[in-house]
Amino acid sequence: MCLMHKEGYVHGDLRPQNILVVEDKTVRVIDFDCAGEYPNARYSNQLNMECDWHSEVNCGGIITKDHDLYQFRLMSVTCI
Repeated sequence: MCLMHKEGYVHGDLRPQNILVVEDKTVRVIDFDCAGEYPNARYSNQLNMECDWHSEVNCGGIITKDHDLYQFRLMSVTCI
């Protein structure tokens, strides 16, 4: 994620179901449907708002680094 952000990209859907740990213990991020270059990347207009999104996330809204970091922190808490 840090590399993506450093290069100016955001993911927008960093939930546990989009993070894989493969046999060699390498972590892989999948599902780049919403991902893109900031500030052009946007959430879907049919975004499931029942998920635990950052408070500023909205359907069709711009994806920010803060949104990715929020989702990453949520995963960190649930894995401890």
